[in-house]
Amino acid sequence: MLKVDNLHAGYGRIPVLSGISFRVAEHEVVGVLGHNGMGKTTLLKTLVGQVPLTRGKIRLDDVEIGNLSSFRRVRAGVGYVPQGRAIFPNLTVSENLRMGFIEDGIHSEDNAVKDVLARFPRLDSIVDRAGGALSGGEQQILALARCLCGRPKLLLLDEPTEGIQPSIVEEILEILIGLHRHQGLAIVVVEQNLDFIRHLSDRVLLIEKGTITGEVSPEALGETHELGAYVAAE
Repeated sequence: MLKVDNLHAGYGRIPVLSGISFRVAEHEVVGVLGHNGMGKTTLLKTLVGQVPLTRGKIRLDDVEIGNLSSFRRVRAGVGYVPQGRAIFPNLTVSENLRMGFIEDGIHSEDNAVKDVLARFPRLDSIVDRAGGALSGGEQQILALARCLCGRPKLLLLDEPTEGIQPSIVEEILEILIGLHRHQGLAIVVVEQNLDFIRHLSDRVLLIEKGTITGEVSPEALGETHELGAYVAAE
C-alpha cells in the first residue's frame, strides 16, 4: 500500500531524514522505534505533507503523493493522528468528529459520525461535551475517532499513549487491534511504549539520526537490553 523510497526531508536548511526507504503492505501494522530527536515525528509529518520532502518518493496504492498538499493526501486515504492530539478544545465531541469528515458524494456526514460513535462507546455518552473538558485519554480517543471519520486507508499515529492512564491505553490498543483485524486498516505507529507496539505491530522499524537502521519482530521487543538505545530519552 505505502512505498517510501530514498526519502529526505527537514526544516529549512536543517536536514532530518536522510534516505529512508520502507514498505507497508495492505492490512499491515508497522511500528517505528527511536529515541527523541531521531526523526520519528518528522517522518510522519513528511508522509502526510506537513513537512515537504526534498528528495525521494512516496507512493500510496502505486500513486505518487509526495508532491501533493496535506489535504489531497488525506483525500487519497492518509489519516494522521498527531502527537498532542490537536483536537479543537472549544468544539464539542460531535463537532470535532464532523471536522474530520471528508465529502465524497457517497457517504453522509451524519452516517460517518454515527458509524464512528458505534465503535467508540466512551464518546457516545459525551458527544455534547467540549473537547477541552475531556481527560487526556478521552482526547486521544476523540483524535483517533475524528481521523476515522475521513475513512483513511492508511493511519499514521504519533505517540498515541503519551501521558495517558494505563486503562485507556488498553482501550486504545483494543480499538486499534479491532480496526486492523476487522477492517484491514494499515497503520504506521510511532511509539515508545514497548508493550503497546509489541501487541499492535506486525514488525518494527528502528530509526536513528533520520535513517532506518534495522527491523525487529514484535517478539524481540522483550529483549529490552538490546533496544534501550532506541527508546531512551535524550
